[in-house]
Amino acid sequence: MIDSLLERLGLGPLRRESVTEHRGRWHAITGITRQGAPVFVKHITDPAVFGRAVAFERFAVALPGLPRPRCLGWDARESLIVFAHLRGTVDGLRAAEKDAFDVPTARELGRTLALLHGAPVDGDGPLRPAEQPHPPVALLEAISLPAFLEASGAELELLGMLHEDTALAAAATRLAEEACAVAQLPCHADLRLDQLLLGAGGIWLTDWDQACLTDPARDIGAFLGEWLHRSARKVRSGTAAGTEDFAGTRPLVAAFWSAYRSARSAADGELARRSVAFAGWHQIDRVFAIARSRAWLHPVERAAVGIGRVALLSPADLIEAVGLCR
Repeated sequence: MIDSLLERLGLGPLRRESVTEHRGRWHAITGITRQGAPVFVKHITDPAVFGRAVAFERFAVALPGLPRPRCLGWDARESLIVFAHLRGTVDGLRAAEKDAFDVPTARELGRTLALLHGAPVDGDGPLRPAEQPHPPVALLEAISLPAFLEASGAELELLGMLHEDTALAAAATRLAEEACAVAQLPCHADLRLDQLLLGAGGIWLTDWDQACLTDPARDIGAFLGEWLHRSARKVRSGTAAGTEDFAGTRPLVAAFWSAYRSARSAADGELARRSVAFAGWHQIDRVFAIARSRAWLHPVERAAVGIGRVALLSPADLIEAVGLCR
C-alpha cells in the first residue's frame, strides 16, 4: 500500500534495498523511490492523531518559511503520510549529547517558534484547539481501574507521589486554567529535542501530529524543560536540588528566548512565568514516559519530579535563573 501511494504521488515505488524501518509510537520507514526521491513514510493508526497531522499540513501551507520536512501527500484510508526525507541530519537529542546543540541553533529555534506562534489563525481553519486540558489535571485526581491494572510499578509509584501532593496538584490545575484563558495560538504541542533535526541547511521541526491551538507557553516550556530534564539526570540524589547544574545550558535558553522575543514582541507579559511552570510539568511528563517500562523509580527520576515541583509551584522565582529574562 505504501508503493501504491508513492506511485499516485508520482514518486515511483521504493527501492527495496534502500528501505530502513523505524520503531516508535508509529511505524515508519525511510527509503529512496525509483524516481530517486528520498522519503519518510509514517503509518499513524489513530484516526484523531492522523487527522491532526493532516490538519497541520493544510494549515502550514500559509507558512512557507516554517522549517519542516516537506509533506508530499497522504492516504487517509490507509493512514499513511509521506514526507521528504532530510538526509544528513541528526536529531537534537543526539546533538545535545555531543554538545553540538549550540547558541546559533537555539536562536534559530526561537525565531522558528515565534513564526509559528505569530501565524494568523482563521476560526474556520484546519488547526483546532487542544482536545484536553494541559497539564492533564484529571490524572492528578484518580485513574481508572483498567489504567491501574495496566500501569507499571514505577507508574503507580509516581501516581502515588502526585496524588499525595495537593500543592502540586493545585499548581498544575491553576496552570491548566491559565493556559485555557489566554489567546490560543498555533503550537507544536509536543516539542522535544528528538523532534528537531539539525543539518541540511538549518534546524527542522518534525512530528506535527499533536499540533493544535493552545498556549504558546507549552512550546517554550517544553524547550526549557528538555534542558532542565537533562540537568536533572546529573543529580545523583533524590532531592529537588540541582538547579545549579542548569548554569551550563542557561546561555542556550537565553539565546532562544531573546530571539523569540525579538521576533514576537507582542507576546503577553506572563508568558515567561507560564513557560517556567510548563517546564516544571514537562519534568513530570518525561518521568511518566520513562516509568512505563520500569518496575520502580530511579533516584534520578525522583529528582526530576522534585525540580518540576519547584518550577510549578514558584515559576516567577526561576525566570531569571533559567534564562527567560530580557
